Parts: sequence; C-alpha cells; structure tokens
Amino acid sequence: MESMAGKQRLRVTFSKGPRLKYISHLDLALTWERALRRAGVPLAYSQGHNPQAKLQLASGLPLGYIGCAEVMDVILTEPLSPVQLAACLQPVLPQGLSVIGIEEVPLKSPSLQSALRQAVYRVRLETWLTAHDLERRIRDLLAVDRLEGQRIRKQRAENFDLRPLVHDLWLEGADQGQAVLGMRLSAGQRGHARPEAVLAALDVPAAGAHVERSQLLFEFDSH
Repeated sequence: MESMAGKQRLRVTFSKGPRLKYISHLDLALTWERALRRAGVPLAYSQGHNPQAKLQLASGLPLGYIGCAEVMDVILTEPLSPVQLAACLQPVLPQGLSVIGIEEVPLKSPSLQSALRQAVYRVRLETWLTAHDLERRIRDLLAVDRLEGQRIRKQRAENFDLRPLVHDLWLEGADQGQAVLGMRLSAGQRGHARPEAVLAALDVPAAGAHVERSQLLFEFDSH
C-alpha cells in the first residue's frame, strides 16, 4: 500500500476559551480532528492498524486553564493556502475554539514539543494583599538562588528547585481584593513549571485563580 506521506505542514495559532476550559488535552486533539474532517481538509494519517491523524499540539493546557495563543501543526496530503484552511474551519469549529492565524512552515520542521521552551501566563486571583506587598514578595522570590517546590510524579510528592524555571514574574495590578500577575515560566521537555507552584512560593492561595496562557515561546522564535 502506498504511504500517505504528508505534503504540507500548516501551523495554526488558536484560542481555547472558557467554554472548553474543562476538556482534556486528548479531547481537545479529538475535537480538532473532527473539525478538520468535517471541513473536508486533506488531513494526513499515520500508517498501521490504528491510523492517527497527523496533527500536533505544542503543549497541553491543564484543566481549568484557557489559552489565547495555543499552537498546533497540521500535516496535509494536498496543499492548502492558510486562507483556504481558515475558511474551511470557520463554519465547523465549536464555540470556545477560534483560529487566530495560520502559516505554512517547512514540512520537516522540528516538532513543536521539542522546540517549546517557555510559556507566558496571566493569572487573576482574589487576595487582599496590597500591590506593595505583592511586589515585595515578587522581588524576594526573584532574588533567591534556590526555591523549593513540590510536584506529584507517579503518585508521589517530589521536591524540586523551582527557581531556574521562573524566568520573569511581575504584577500587572492589584485593587479591591483582586490582583493580576504575569509569569514567564519554563515549558516543554527541558523543564516545566505551573503557575500554581509560583503562587505557592509567593504564599498566595491559588484557590479560585483564573489562569490564561497568553503565549508559547519556541527555540525558533526571535525573542
């Protein structure tokens, strides 16, 4: 049987809104596959007994997060222009998914997962700490050489050094019991930090926090 080799790779930047914030990474991938099939897009599939659609999301969003600049690569068996793909997808996307931009990238580009380096978050939370108190805690955190964190791996609590994974941290504003923090954290295969770990290090309760991932940064970016 002839291999259905891909002929084109299109990179889709999209938003995952509040309506879909509680669906899993796997369900999101399935949602995209169904939408692409309904749109009649010539999606490439792997070979074997259980062919898989050749689409790749850069990074899973934890349940409860939203994302306004998520990234996905789609491999096609026949070329489409970015404008054509956007037009095909527009009528079939469920509420909560929106295409922001599409570009063509080389077919043999490195995988998004291997190239991912950092993620930027916007975290809105309830706290009666003043802006002065929050800024002081942020300065203290950024000034230390080591920062003990804890994560669960294989159903066990594991201590780790959070500090190298926090690249930047800032206060956007605080007023009337609410605050908004910005975070630029390591992401991807070389290391990963979640906003909740940073909030714990700041001694700020994470309960009820609203987390939006606003940007993914890759090794091929010019930043």
